Amino acid sequence: MTIREIAKQAGVSPATVSLVLNNKPGVGAQRRQQIQTILLENGYQIKENKPLQAKRKQICIAKYRVSYQTDTFSTSLMDTIEMYANLAGYSVNLLNIDSNTYQQKLSTLDFSNVCGIIFFASDITESCLNDTMQLPIPAVYVDIFSSHKSINTINADQRLVAYLAAKHLHNLGHRQIGYLRCFPTRGYLSQRFSYFKTSLLELGMQLMPSFVFDVNLYSDHLEKTLGAILEDVCTFPTAIFAESDIIAASCIQVLNSLGYRIPEDISIIGVDNTSIASFTSPPLTAVDVNTQELGRMAFERLLQLIQDPTRPVMHCYIEPFLKRRGSTGFVRQSYPEKPTV
Repeated sequence: MTIREIAKQAGVSPATVSLVLNNKPGVGAQRRQQIQTILLENGYQIKENKPLQAKRKQICIAKYRVSYQTDTFSTSLMDTIEMYANLAGYSVNLLNIDSNTYQQKLSTLDFSNVCGIIFFASDITESCLNDTMQLPIPAVYVDIFSSHKSINTINADQRLVAYLAAKHLHNLGHRQIGYLRCFPTRGYLSQRFSYFKTSLLELGMQLMPSFVFDVNLYSDHLEKTLGAILEDVCTFPTAIFAESDIIAASCIQVLNSLGYRIPEDISIIGVDNTSIASFTSPPLTAVDVNTQELGRMAFERLLQLIQDPTRPVMHCYIEPFLKRRGSTGFVRQSYPEKPTV
């Protein structure tokens, strides 16, 4: 019998028979049973319902960028978050946003599939931050200082970052310290600078006012830019604290080219302890902000909020640690003499 003939025998439309044949909803139980019987008697196979395959749970990492240069800190942090997310059964997608694209890119997220979002917010603007707070999913912000926003944050303890660096230099006998700041500066870097000055004072050390320089971290010619700053300096400190490994590594290169020995003449210490620290000559002493713990805590906090969005806002701080290498040593003279070329 044809579908049309079966429909006529059952007193229904061919479309109803098709619904039953394909095991689709829209037909009452009694009528469905009647039509199924006729179909089976005439050699038809009722289509079986396959269980729906559940979508894999997904989180998003949104990196707010002012530059698209290689960022080893963010790469390491993202790898750690992805590892913990995968272990918990979540997939991770990466979203690069900036001041021109964040509204459009965030609006395209599938919130029926994305359970939560982690923002790498070092460079995030106030307007972008305000917009992200309106998203309908849990969010955690990493590497951000915001004293007046009700957001969940995960940060390295900047007070300890500054103190570990200052204490290490103090133990080596340094008293006159120089400082290389990242430019453009950000909220948590302002904290770092303030805490470092306070730590120096507590330890009986001094920050040389004439050796505090802003260095553009995103410059395409960072070493050349730093060289132009340092070649005109007449009096150097015995030690220099740089706000990033990248600046510290460039500083070592420039000072070597000017004839200074590291650490015999000047000690250099950086922050982050990324892979570049192992490849400088000599290898760079750095305060490690503990990206492994930052990443683990960021994901665990997001998971808590996914499971219970009513949890109170928390600001979490991760303890950094010092990784000593060859770029720091005991002080040998109060002020390094300028090498003769």
